[in-house]
Amino acid sequence: MGAWGTGPFDDDDAGDWSSELEDGGTEVVATALTGAAGDSAVVAAAAIVAHVWGAPVDLDEDGEEWVTGQSREIRRALGKSAVAAVTTVVGESELRELWDESGDDTWLRETTKMRDRLQAALQAS
Repeated sequence: MGAWGTGPFDDDDAGDWSSELEDGGTEVVATALTGAAGDSAVVAAAAIVAHVWGAPVDLDEDGEEWVTGQSREIRRALGKSAVAAVTTVVGESELRELWDESGDDTWLRETTKMRDRLQAALQAS
């Protein structure tokens, strides 16, 4: 996996996944949150859901385009799934292991913070 930063879209796998949003939309996000598309896609999908929920996250261009106009129904359907999926990835996952091996805990802090902001937004609604 090529990574150039610790953000949710700062690696090749997440970038590839986000390019699928335009054609697949909500289904692509929901599928990613199951882990079927890989750990990077889980984090990217959760970032999109967090952004829609009003917990702003830096998105890539495809993500920014997709979140424009998303309805509250979509938010409700994916919010809890996103929190659960990110909890799994930051707990035990291949992506977590790769970042642990790097010796840099920035990814873990940022991803956990994103999850916590989303969870707070869900609880506030």
